[in-house]
Amino acid sequence: MDCISVWAKKAKTAPFAAAGRSGADIQGRLDDGCILDVVQLLVRTAKSGRLELHPEGIGAQTFPCTVFLHRGNIVHAEHGESGGHDALWKALNITKGEFSFFAGHQVGTTTIRENPMTLLLEACRRQDEEAVESRSTPA
Repeated sequence: MDCISVWAKKAKTAPFAAAGRSGADIQGRLDDGCILDVVQLLVRTAKSGRLELHPEGIGAQTFPCTVFLHRGNIVHAEHGESGGHDALWKALNITKGEFSFFAGHQVGTTTIRENPMTLLLEACRRQDEEAVESRSTPA
């Protein structure tokens, strides 16, 4: 079961319904590295807004990431001092933490113009490549 289904069952509400005190339109936990599922849902449903990711972990990966979407297109990402594609790859590599989506929030800059599904496939390719490298590196 994907993380959106798990989130919807736990929250006992449909995605994009008002989600509690935070003001987020949807929120949940990334316990199984399912950020790609979350972004794919937002892309496929042509959402516009701000996706905030708060990872758990150690080091640079613990900085929050933000991904901006406009009508289902990924238009910008931020992570610490980095923006654009570098920040997007970091965001899409988060495996544990929390996410919140705020519909309608826009960003004034566009740093990413590629087809969103192409970007998600590239993120998958990068994750697969990292997994192969980590298995081949001696402990």
